[in-house]
Amino acid sequence: MSSNSRADSRTGLPGFVPRPLPALVRSSLVVSAGVLAGQALVVPDAVAGPQGGNVVGGQGQIARPDASTTVIQQQSHSLAIDWQTFNVKAHELVQFNQPSSS
Repeated sequence: MSSNSRADSRTGLPGFVPRPLPALVRSSLVVSAGVLAGQALVVPDAVAGPQGGNVVGGQGQIARPDASTTVIQQQSHSLAIDWQTFNVKAHELVQFNQPSSS
């Protein structure tokens, strides 16, 4: 049986003989992986403030007049909103407008 017909015990592929990568290729792969990982860590928040609000009880609307402001306009005696996230940073504003009690 020739050496090309043997199956490698790790891959099961006939004639495949794994060989170590040259040092330059190994270091390039490590640097590339590090750069990609670093880019994933420094991605800034694209949208801030409360996100994914859905009115689930009562009547009202959620508006985003600008990137740092969220306005909730309540139109019924009570209002229930299911939020995906509700985070507010120091420079952001969330305003709740409720109907008067009179």
